[in-house]
Parts: sequence; structure tokens; C-alpha cells
Amino acid sequence: MIFRVKMSKKTGHVLENIRKTSGFPANTISRIAIALSLKHNSAGKDEIINAYESYDSEGIEIQRHVLLGEYEAVYRSLMEKFCGSPLSDEEFFPIHVKYHIESGIDHLADEYKLAGNNMDRLIKALINEV
Repeated sequence: MIFRVKMSKKTGHVLENIRKTSGFPANTISRIAIALSLKHNSAGKDEIINAYESYDSEGIEIQRHVLLGEYEAVYRSLMEKFCGSPLSDEEFFPIHVKYHIESGIDHLADEYKLAGNNMDRLIKALINEV
């Protein structure tokens, strides 16, 4: 079982910039990125694996238990529903988790900028989207 995942250098920079200006920890920002990816993405299982293989691992490291914690089964179920099939432990973490953080972070950065780099405004805007 894998217990940590390293983000790409680019995603690491975005996470760090949002963390500095918002005060939110990287794991919380990553959870928001996962949610945005699940909402706005339509990649299939093969596309996710191919994308995962193209990412570098030069960014920040996130511990599995810190990111997912007691809600790991919920995240796994959401990702299995998203791709339409069960995921092995190796597919779920790190492949699908990293993919959804990487793919959701750009959308999150854009939304954060539109909210004036204000996390409260961003969260209100995201809630209003639902």
C-alpha cells in the first residue's frame, strides 16, 4: 500500500501559492481540487492512467492519511463512480487521487483568482454552483 503521493512541480507551486494567500493547508486545497475535477472532468480510466504517467513528481508530498483520513472510502467510491468500475488500491492511490488533484488544481486556481484570491468568496461561489 502506498502512503504518500508527490504532486507535479507546477501543482506544487499552485498549492503553495493558494496556501500562502488563503491560510488553508495543502490537503484542504487538494480536496477542493479533487471535487472540481470530479465535477468538470470526463476522462476515462485509460486517460487517467496515461495522464498520471505524464506528470512529474517534483512538487510537494501529501500523506495519504492526511489527505483522505476517515473519508478514504468516500473518495474511493466517488472515483469508482466517476470511472465506472472498481479500482484496485494501486489505481485509487496514487493514480486516480493524483490525477484528480492535478486536473482540478488549474480550475481551482482560476476560480480563486476570480474570487479575488479570497477563500471565503471562492467557497461561496462554489456552493452557489451546486
